Amino acid sequence: MAQPIALDDLTVNNKEVLRKINEVVLPTRYPDEFYSKALQSGELVKLGDEIPVGAVKAKLIVPQHHSVPTSIYIESIAVLEPYRNFGIGKKFIQHLEEQAKISYIHEITAHIWIKQPEILEWYQKQGFEIKGEVENYYKDQKLDEPTAIAISKKF
Repeated sequence: MAQPIALDDLTVNNKEVLRKINEVVLPTRYPDEFYSKALQSGELVKLGDEIPVGAVKAKLIVPQHHSVPTSIYIESIAVLEPYRNFGIGKKFIQHLEEQAKISYIHEITAHIWIKQPEILEWYQKQGFEIKGEVENYYKDQKLDEPTAIAISKKF
């Protein structure tokens, strides 16, 4: 029988694990500030399992002229390749959904690099829908194709 997947908090002692997982899995690179801010993100940043093999970082989105958040935006989600298909990514999404419901938020959004159709397919299996393409979204990342696909899950 499979062991339940545990999510662990991000701390000063393990924040470099988040960086390393992102560097190994994702095509993008994040600045140091991204990881420093992660420490203040509370329940919206988690490492996957007792020995971290995945990580998620998200943030609350408060639109202009609003005083409360209306969605959660997934900044990064990554699971090391040998540990995919064990439900770790799904557990991250479920955790974010729980956090959204606690805050009366009914939408989670993200951007997917256009050259990763397998990632888009995975998100669609989790209930996300395509909202459209965003030209030059990854321009600063210097990817050969800077277009992203905007996705959203409403509940």
